Amino acid sequence: MDSAKHSQVIEEYLLTLYQTQQSGGPIKAVNLAERIGVSPPTVHATLVRMKRDGLVELGESKELEFTPAGLKEAENIAYRHNLAEYFLCNTLGVPWHEVHKHAHQLEHAMTPLVVEKLAEFLGKPE
Repeated sequence: MDSAKHSQVIEEYLLTLYQTQQSGGPIKAVNLAERIGVSPPTVHATLVRMKRDGLVELGESKELEFTPAGLKEAENIAYRHNLAEYFLCNTLGVPWHEVHKHAHQLEHAMTPLVVEKLAEFLGKPE
């Protein structure tokens, strides 16, 4: 799926799920509500949309699992976020404690062309 078709809310959920998965934490709706700071009913409604869009599934142990398309999208969002953090900190000199919130805003605004050109400019950091 094209990331431009997903709302910022969906992208935030995908990134949070991905970061939780990468840190080895369980991916359950209640954990997601706590991490994002919204109510469980809000998480439920968003997860229904994400399931409908083929981004996540509910596993046997009630843990959320990425579909292949959802994982690809989450990795793309995480890359954009990390690229924005790298640029802000190492090129612009934004203090580290400020970087995350600004990177969060930039990650949603970057088109594939901007991501490609920024990665080239920065020497393709991982």
